[in-house]
Amino acid sequence: MSKSLQMKIILFTAIMAACLFTACKENGTQKTGAAQNVEAVSTKPNNLLRGNVLNALSFGGDTLKKFDSILNQLDAFGVSFQEYIAHGHYELSDSVDKIIEARFPDGMSSSDKKAIDAHHELLHNAIVKYDNSLRLNEQQTAFAEWMFVAYDPIKIFCNDYRYQKEGRQPGLSAGVKDTIAE
Repeated sequence: MSKSLQMKIILFTAIMAACLFTACKENGTQKTGAAQNVEAVSTKPNNLLRGNVLNALSFGGDTLKKFDSILNQLDAFGVSFQEYIAHGHYELSDSVDKIIEARFPDGMSSSDKKAIDAHHELLHNAIVKYDNSLRLNEQQTAFAEWMFVAYDPIKIFCNDYRYQKEGRQPGLSAGVKDTIAE
């Protein structure tokens, strides 16, 4: 099975899980409740996410436990979830884009299958290497991706970090709690 097909399967699975989760939540079959109290040590990189976003969302117990274990793993390496998403989604992709532009004169705009395949392979390998450096396995990375995609307040919080890092005006993180309450 080709790597691009594997990536498509993972993405499809994440999207389907998000749809299933949303359907269960709308039907009332998902257990909801206040986010689990997580003792915050001010030096943990993900405490801001825990305190400002996760505590305002309602998760089933297993969802919060799984996500918190990923956040704890990132905390152990001094990496915030925002940094993890920004690096894995944007910075690695930008780096691979530059490599492809150097190797292929037309870059990704060409219909050259070699350029597209090389891009996918390089990006996939870079992401796997990054995840491995943080000791995150494939299931954890898929779940982290799902949390980012499925919950708008988490997505807004992460994107605001990226915007600030790029010197752009942050979006809506100041109004995240208002968004959640609606």
